[in-house]
Amino acid sequence: AEIEREIAYTPADPNRAAPWWPMRWWSPEPINGDATPWATAIPAEGLPLYLRDGDSFNRAIALPELNAVYLELKTNEPFREAREFPARAEAVLRQAHAANIIVDLRFSKGGDMRTTAAFFERLPSRLPPGGRIFVIVGRYTFSAGMASAAILLNAAGDRATLVGEDVGDRPRFWSEGESVCAPHSRLCVRYTTGLFDLSQPCTERSCHGDNRRFALVAPLAPTQRTPMTWADYLARRDPAMEAITAQ
Repeated sequence: AEIEREIAYTPADPNRAAPWWPMRWWSPEPINGDATPWATAIPAEGLPLYLRDGDSFNRAIALPELNAVYLELKTNEPFREAREFPARAEAVLRQAHAANIIVDLRFSKGGDMRTTAAFFERLPSRLPPGGRIFVIVGRYTFSAGMASAAILLNAAGDRATLVGEDVGDRPRFWSEGESVCAPHSRLCVRYTTGLFDLSQPCTERSCHGDNRRFALVAPLAPTQRTPMTWADYLARRDPAMEAITAQ
C-alpha cells in the first residue's frame, strides 16, 4: 500500500534537551528530563541495566546477586565527568568487596584516555584470589573506549574475559586534531594528527605519545561473542550480561 504523510518542519529549539551522543537514543528514558511525549520502540520500564540512567556518563553499581561490581564508562571526556569516574568506582568497590568486576565499555565512544588509564591499570589489583574481570565492548566502542579496553585487558591478563561484539573501529586509527571552518559557508572539516595502533607497537613518527605511555596493544576481538539483535533490543534483553551471569 502507498500512504502519504506530511511532516511539518520544526525549527531547532535551543532550549530543548538534546542527546549528548547518538547512542543515548537507545534508552527510551526522557533525555535530560524532556517532557515531550515521544513514542519509543520499547517502554522505559523494566529496562536492562545498560539502558537505565541514560543521561549518566558513568556509573558504579554493586550487584550482590552476581558477587560483582558493575562499572559503566560511556565517555572519557573530562567535561562529562570522566575525571570523577575513578573515585566513584573506588567508593563502590571498597564497600562491595565483590569477587568480580564487570566493566561496560559498549557505549564508550572516546575522549581522553588519560582520565581513566591509571585507574584501569590498577583495577585488577582489587580482585581477590579467583576473582575475574569481564569487559563488555561493542559497535559503539571507539577511540579512547578501545584504548581503555586494551589497557584493562593487559593489566588483568588471563583474569579478564572480553564479551560482546566487535568494536567500532580498526585497531589502527587516527584521532586527536582540530577543525577548520570556512568563513562564509561555515562548513567545517576535521583533521586528525595522532596515530594509534592497538595491533602492534606504534613506532612511526606520527604515533601519538600515549602509544608509548600505556600498554595499548591487545586483541579486541571478543572471546565470548554476544551479538545484539533488534529482537533482543525489543525484548529488553542484554545478551552480554546474560552470558556473564551464566559463567
